[in-house]
Amino acid sequence: MLVNRLALAIVFASILTGCSTYVNQRADLMAGGPQARVASAQADVNSAKSTNQNLQDQLVSVERDIERNEKRVASAQADLEKTNATLASARSQQKISAQQYAKLKAESDTLNRELAALDLQLQGDRGKADAGPQVAAKEARLKDLERRKADLEKAMKLAVSG
Repeated sequence: MLVNRLALAIVFASILTGCSTYVNQRADLMAGGPQARVASAQADVNSAKSTNQNLQDQLVSVERDIERNEKRVASAQADLEKTNATLASARSQQKISAQQYAKLKAESDTLNRELAALDLQLQGDRGKADAGPQVAAKEARLKDLERRKADLEKAMKLAVSG
């Protein structure tokens, strides 16, 4: 008899548990729970889409900056090659001393190495949406290298003409 009462109590508890789950689900449905969760999920999706679009726009902007800087580096390197050719010609025509040539050539080589290193760094930044600050710093460094290149060209012209 105790076993029967225990079995009956277990059955009754199971029915009550099932009923409370049904009642809770029905109350959630009537209160708009599923619609609220769908609306929240849709808002999350829209936010993610917006974030993704912003990141894509940043990536395009950074890629453009990198491409522009790579072109500037290539132009500066081409100018240095011309400067080196002019410098070698001036030395062969004995328009400048060996000491002046060595100094100007060393400075030109240093600039060329720095430009090549900067170019490699810029290429490494490609495809990184978060590379904006690094690219901006490299652009400032490129401006400094371009200024130093212009100073070298002026010094070379003075040495050749003077």
